[in-house]
Amino acid sequence: MTSYNFISQPLVGNSVNALNDKIFVLTREHSQSKDTISILNHQGGTVISLPTIAISDIAISSEVLTDIKNNVYDAVILTSINAVNSFLGQLRINNILFRGLILTFGTESQKRISELGYSAQIIENTNSSKELAFALVENKYNNLNFLFPCAKNGRKELVDILKTNSIKIQTASVYKNLLPDKSKLEAEINYILNNKIDCYIFSSPSTYINFLQLCDIDDPIDFFNSSAIAAIGKTTSHTIKSSGVSVQIVPDSPTMTNLVNSIINYYENSRLL
Repeated sequence: MTSYNFISQPLVGNSVNALNDKIFVLTREHSQSKDTISILNHQGGTVISLPTIAISDIAISSEVLTDIKNNVYDAVILTSINAVNSFLGQLRINNILFRGLILTFGTESQKRISELGYSAQIIENTNSSKELAFALVENKYNNLNFLFPCAKNGRKELVDILKTNSIKIQTASVYKNLLPDKSKLEAEINYILNNKIDCYIFSSPSTYINFLQLCDIDDPIDFFNSSAIAAIGKTTSHTIKSSGVSVQIVPDSPTMTNLVNSIINYYENSRLL
C-alpha cells in the first residue's frame, strides 16, 4: 500500500492477526483516536483517519460563569469528551473552579475529567443521556440544581426528561459541531471513494451525518452495501439505521474501548464461520 500520512498500518510481521488485511475508516478526531488506532494496528488492521467533525468552542455566558463562581449549581452533567474539554477548559482559562458534583456515564469522559484535575461520579448502568436522565429521576436527585454544558443544537432529551420530572436544570451551549474544511481532506476522501473499505467506524450521529456530506453520498444504502458498520452506541446506530443502512457492530456500553473490542470480536467470529 502506498504511504499516506492519514493511513496507519500494522507493523510488518505482526503475529496477532484478527484484523489482518482489513481496512477501517475512523471518523473521530485524530487526537482522540490514538489508542483506538494503535489497537486496530496491533490486531493487523489498517486505519484511514477521516475526522468528520470540527469542534469550535462557544464562550460560556457571563451569567453562567457568575453562577458557577457563586456556587449556584449543585452538579454538572458532562456526557461527552467534547463537553468535558470545552466546559472545563473554559473554566480553567477563566480561573474558575467548579465545586459541585460532576456526573457522567462514560469511563472515557471520567478519565478526561480526572486529567483536568476533577473527579467525576459515574451513574452506573447508564449508556446514554436518556438512560442517565431516568437514573437521576429514579435516584431522586430533584433536590439538586443541575448545569448541562452541551453542543449547540444538540439533543435535549436529557433536559426534557429532567424538567418533566421537576428537576432543575440549566443548559449552556459550550461548543458546536462543524463540518471540517473539505478542501483539506481531499486526499482522504478520494482514497476512501476509490478503494474497498471493510469497516466504517462512527462514534456519534454527527460523525455519520457529516461523513455523508463530506463524501457527497446520495445513496448510503448502496455506498455501504459491501462494508461493515460499527457504531459506538444505540443513538448513533439509530441515526445510521434511519437512513436505511444496516449496522453490524454495536457494543453494550458506548465507549471507544468497548467498540474496538466488539470490532475485534466481530472479525474473530467471522473467521470461524
